[in-house]
Amino acid sequence: MSFTSAIFIIIFFPICTLSYFISDVKYRNILLFILSCFFYAWCGLKFFLLLLISSTITYGLGLLIEKNVNEKIKKIFITLGITYSIGILFYYKYFFTILGGLNLTPFFTNSGFLDNFSSPALPLGISFYVFSILSYLLDVYWQKCKAQKNIIYLYLYVLFFPKIVQGPIMRYGDFEPQLFKREMSISSIDVGLQRFIIGMFKKVVIADQLSKIISYSFDHVDSVGTISSWLGIVAYLIQLYYDFSGYTDMAIGLGLMFGFKLPENFSYPYVSGTVAEYWRRWHISLGEWFRDYCYMPLYRAFIKNKRLKKCKNLTLYVDLLALILTWLLTGIWHGSGLKYIFYGLWWFVFIAIERIIEYHKKKIRKKNKIKNKKESMPEIIFHYSFTIIAVLFGQVIFRSADLSIASAYVKNMLYWNTKDGWLFLLQLTNSTLFAIVVGIIFSFPIFPVLKQKVIERNIITQIVYRIILAVIFFISFSYAISAGYSPFLYQVF
Repeated sequence: MSFTSAIFIIIFFPICTLSYFISDVKYRNILLFILSCFFYAWCGLKFFLLLLISSTITYGLGLLIEKNVNEKIKKIFITLGITYSIGILFYYKYFFTILGGLNLTPFFTNSGFLDNFSSPALPLGISFYVFSILSYLLDVYWQKCKAQKNIIYLYLYVLFFPKIVQGPIMRYGDFEPQLFKREMSISSIDVGLQRFIIGMFKKVVIADQLSKIISYSFDHVDSVGTISSWLGIVAYLIQLYYDFSGYTDMAIGLGLMFGFKLPENFSYPYVSGTVAEYWRRWHISLGEWFRDYCYMPLYRAFIKNKRLKKCKNLTLYVDLLALILTWLLTGIWHGSGLKYIFYGLWWFVFIAIERIIEYHKKKIRKKNKIKNKKESMPEIIFHYSFTIIAVLFGQVIFRSADLSIASAYVKNMLYWNTKDGWLFLLQLTNSTLFAIVVGIIFSFPIFPVLKQKVIERNIITQIVYRIILAVIFFISFSYAISAGYSPFLYQVF
């Protein structure tokens, strides 16, 4: 059930809000749990049962980890939890790809282990809820939060329908207080509804309208020219941002309508001056998850290692070592195959170069006793150019079916050719051009300024804004109904 589907907007969403609003406060968490179960079970009963089993195991392990004072026993339980969660993710996302890559198909099929050698359907939101489960278990183990005694509350944390499919990935420590203290008011419904409408507009009126030009450019690499290739990647950058941030806006909006504050996931990433800043602004909850649960534990482990302590420039060496492992895991999280490993390493190389440059700059400033960190205009231009190259070609890798296609696509971008002549103009419909222009404009933080300086000036501008939102909603809904089912891009991850 997609947020942009007719059944969600016309039936599920009104029933949810109305039943929640009229129900007694003490039953609202149970009601949300039931609604979330229905939402996820709609996508497939066997996936729903897998999710319930995983959540139940997590609940039990959380209690066992907290109860035991013996560190060795606690380590056994946390290892079991991590192994189970990663194992589920590995089986569905990587196992069959690896067997195929190792050419082990005949062995498994002929020996009777697998009757039909094909990857199973990927459970909806598996990467996101597995990370939620892992963060809960690790936080209990590290004593950052208490284990939840009420199994329904833990189920709700994992299953909460606004965030189950694509996040944002929320820590249990941030979610748990809101289970007991939150307020559903006319104001929160109003703000949440505004956010939901904006997210829907981003998805169906901007992101979805760019599919045609993107498919044309990426699916016909051998026959498209340089202009088509540049149009394709620019359109993809817009599509990916508006599709994913559109989902996040809708999820945050839905959360607000039920009194929950979900974390922000995007903060205008295309204004970033460095590659590291880009990843602090893009898919924020994922970046923070990898930072707190991969990079920092690895960094602390390496910095204490006796062999590594002998290294010159220890902090830089350890930083880069933890960084490369974290980015390898980030690439693998996005999918199986060499392309995703290369994708993770791509970002590591660019961020590592920035770290090395900054490390040596700090040493020079310290040596010369320079306190203020000032960058010259050439340095600023270098950083922005460096970031643009990383993002532009990094997302070519991400969108391409494999590395050979990515290589051919980059070649089309860098070496002028006119293979398809002016055929690409046929892909530029009015809706496509509108999506590109509006998408580029609002990729910059213009809307917050407009809202503060114009929309919130007085009651008249606020009324006009709400009328515009109503029009936007009906336009978006019309687009969604006419287009039919349109999955969010990150659903496959």
